[in-house]
Amino acid sequence: MGKLKVGIIGVGGITSTPSPVPAEQSLQVIQILDGIYRSQEAEKEVRI
Repeated sequence: MGKLKVGIIGVGGITSTPSPVPAEQSLQVIQILDGIYRSQEAEKEVRI
């Protein structure tokens, strides 16, 4: 089997250009957004 190339999904569609944002930074943003949703549901501060 061939290698799968992962690219960016943007306005123009999928490209083979590497992501300009490191994966670790993307994970941090997802964790922050998840914390916001959990905080709203719990109606108090939550640890992320």
